[in-house]
Amino acid sequence: MSTFKAIVIDKMEVGQTVRLTDFDERDLMDGDVTVAVEYSTLNYKDGLALTGRSPVVRRFPMIAGIDLAGTVKSSSHPAWKEGDKVVLNGWGLGESHLGAYAEVARVKGDWLVRLPSNMSAHEAMAIGTAGYTAMLSVMALERAGVALNAKGAIEVDDYSRSSVANIYAVGDVTDRVNLTPVAIAEGQAFAETVYNDNPTKPDHAGVPSAVFSDPELATVGLTEEAARRAFGAVDVYRTSFRALKHTLSGRSERTMMKLVVERAGGKVVGAHMVGEGAAEIIQGLAVALKAGATKCHFDRTIGIHPTAAEEFVTMRTPVPAPEKQAAE
Repeated sequence: MSTFKAIVIDKMEVGQTVRLTDFDERDLMDGDVTVAVEYSTLNYKDGLALTGRSPVVRRFPMIAGIDLAGTVKSSSHPAWKEGDKVVLNGWGLGESHLGAYAEVARVKGDWLVRLPSNMSAHEAMAIGTAGYTAMLSVMALERAGVALNAKGAIEVDDYSRSSVANIYAVGDVTDRVNLTPVAIAEGQAFAETVYNDNPTKPDHAGVPSAVFSDPELATVGLTEEAARRAFGAVDVYRTSFRALKHTLSGRSERTMMKLVVERAGGKVVGAHMVGEGAAEIIQGLAVALKAGATKCHFDRTIGIHPTAAEEFVTMRTPVPAPEKQAAE
């Protein structure tokens, strides 16, 4: 065919136009492989290009589309021949090189990857660029010799340095505490260590977390079991109640709260809650636990009435210890 259908972006004096139009194959850019495009994807970057929200397009007119899967129509590249099934991701496609939202694309053979024999073009584009950059990064780390642990996470020391001296890692890739705020704290500690010459270890102790179910579940510090392993004797304070407002609503939903206290020193080492607003309440208690609050501090604190949170400062009698319950 001498012309084919394509989605073309063109620049105007103000803004841009996007239209489905006929495009002449002779106007395609230089390349040694011509591909009959079968499928593409709608990527975030495509959205930016099509709407003009961000200047990702570097030349006009531009055929949109940053990745494709299709069949080689013709090739002067030694690696590719007519009929080969191929995939292309990136390489400036849809930005500086005419892209994939078209029936035909002409590209450089070095940009192409062979489509796996057990995958269709549709399946390849269903995956699209998901994980693509991440996998390229993993391959680069492997080439650099970065050590991984048994779970496949990057091994790091207390300062987030990997086995390669100039490579640091923070966040979920290290499989320490996989939460966004923890990754931010690790990044801040890294910046202090490397850029401010102030060696700083990220603190992974007492990280609060929540499950935003209905009702919510939130926790900070040690569980009862972990506290017994760490300290031996602990006192556990627990309450379960129906919130005052539900006497009016008629709902039967209940709330559970628990404090775990190291018996020898009275330090509160764990706080746990299931109920409405658990995440908000436990976030506040996390500050108290980080500051080393004791059960006496909790007992001397005046509660706000009527709230669920006040129950954390009104529990006075520990539940029977497991060893005492067993004896009875």
